[in-house]
This record gives sequence, C-alpha cells and structure tokens, in this order.
Amino acid sequence: MSGAEIDRLHAAARKELAEFWQMCIEDGTDEVQNLENFARVFEALADAARWLKDLPDTLPPDTADQATLLSAVERAVLRFNTVNEACGYPIETNEREIIAGFLCEAAAARGLDLDRVEHRDPTLAYREW
Repeated sequence: MSGAEIDRLHAAARKELAEFWQMCIEDGTDEVQNLENFARVFEALADAARWLKDLPDTLPPDTADQATLLSAVERAVLRFNTVNEACGYPIETNEREIIAGFLCEAAAARGLDLDRVEHRDPTLAYREW
C-alpha cells in the first residue's frame, strides 16, 4: 500500500472538516469553532496521516504488526485528545465521525484488520471526543 491512499483519505477528511466548519461559521452556532482551533485539528490530522504513512510498507497481517498499527492509531487519538482539550473541545459529533472514520480507513489501508478490533473502531479505546 502506497502513501497515495493515505494522502487521498487525508485530503478527503480535510475537505469534509473544512466544509462542515464553514457551515458552522456561517450559522454562528458554535463559539469554539474558530480558525485557530481548526488549524490545530488540521495539524493533528496531518500528523496522523504522516505517522501511518511512515510505517514500514511490508507489514504482514500478524498479531505483532496489528499491534504496531494500533499503536499508531493510539498515538494519533491521544494527539487529538490533547488538541481537543487545549482548544475548548471543538471536536464534536460531526468532527468525531470524520476524524475517527479517517483513522479507521487509513489504518485499514495500511493493513489493520478491523474485524479483530472491537466495534471495528480502533479509536474507541483511546478517544475522549
């Protein structure tokens, strides 16, 4: 699996977040939705994409390598937890679905067997958003 798929998933998640946040700004419905917070969430998203892309390309689907992939997801989720708390909790339901969806799809693209993960969502064990 090349980094191209991770890049595609990352770009799609960024676009979906940007469109949702634009709607929030236009509606004036949420005071924690601001450009500074958006930038920090985008940075965390880029970090997550990079961490998953930086894993070795030859991860066979054995237990040890599944642990490596889960560790990368955990690192990304903990980063989002930190950003979310520091920014006044801008990651709400819609953002959560986009970010968690990206992390699940990207990890699966790298070889994570989601059928071996509770609820097929490796973010659940770590996320506070």
